[in-house]
Amino acid sequence: MARSGHEEIPRYPLPAGFTLRLLAGESEVETYVALHRAVFQTKNMTVEWRKRTLIHPDYIPELDIVVVAPDGRLAAFCIGWLDKSPGGENIGQIEPLGCHSDFRRYALGRVALCEILRRLQQLGAGQIFVETDSYRNTAFRLYESVGFRVLRHGLVYGKDYNEPEV
Repeated sequence: MARSGHEEIPRYPLPAGFTLRLLAGESEVETYVALHRAVFQTKNMTVEWRKRTLIHPDYIPELDIVVVAPDGRLAAFCIGWLDKSPGGENIGQIEPLGCHSDFRRYALGRVALCEILRRLQQLGAGQIFVETDSYRNTAFRLYESVGFRVLRHGLVYGKDYNEPEV
């Protein structure tokens, strides 16, 4: 999916008691990984991998935000990436975006997404991209609601395996 970086980005207020801030760097990686795993119900995200993202040459800390619940737990996250198109235009990418199931009724994913879109826009992103599965109806509708449109459909085949018991 893609959207123009020049279109107006809707503003949504944070619910009372929630705060939006930058990820607190390496000191918060373990907490972030736990949230990421809970959101996507997978163990694919690791502390080691997430720490490597913080030192990646293209990493921009201002594009790595979290939403904190009133009780201090990380509730949602969104990371943006900035790159250059073959023509030299700044392009943005949303990857990943997530919200813990305990907090989905507060639209925190929408708030975090729009904040990253604004930050990408301020950095000059002419186009912003995101990939999602069409069966993830909630995510798909969220992206559409803020101006993303389907750019291309791709078929993905896979097989899920149970983890072996130890």
